[in-house]
Amino acid sequence: MTSAIICDDEPRLAQALQAQLASAWPELQVLALGHSGGEALELIAEHAPDIAFLDIRMPGLSGIEVARQIAGAEAAPHIVFVTAYDAHAIEAFEARAVDYLLKPVKTVRLEETVARLAGPHAGGVEGEDPVHGRGGAGAANEKATHVAEVEEPGGRTRGVVLGHDAACLAAVKHRHVPTAELDHSGAERAVTF
Repeated sequence: MTSAIICDDEPRLAQALQAQLASAWPELQVLALGHSGGEALELIAEHAPDIAFLDIRMPGLSGIEVARQIAGAEAAPHIVFVTAYDAHAIEAFEARAVDYLLKPVKTVRLEETVARLAGPHAGGVEGEDPVHGRGGAGAANEKATHVAEVEEPGGRTRGVVLGHDAACLAAVKHRHVPTAELDHSGAERAVTF
């Protein structure tokens, strides 16, 4: 059975995400809830979950710092960031996040995350996923892309399609890759739209 932990400095939001996950992914076993970055590291060490749902801004270590500390560990969980701040999306994917959800978490977006984590085309968390395998950063199979939605002032939504190489991330940061340059041949690319 696939397992997870949830760490959010707001207990009500952690409990709300747990309830949403119970509905969207009944087979998922949420092992524990935590409320700080240090607690996230403790829960990961204690429970060895398949997935860690992390808030970005937490007391002590941020969720991104937690992800960086566990990156590359053989039993590193898949990381899904759940945050109210869209400004950290690129940094989150640099930390090898599987997904990035904005609060309040919309049911449709959570279902997309569940499909990415559990779907047969994604390899699920039981095997290696196409993003970075169970072993975190550095795993060989890195063909998947992700779409991070970023809401700009005025309500306009912008998306960023991410691959996982340095050139891809640099292009997104500096907005140098137009939509027309999306490479469907399997090469990693970044595209903003």
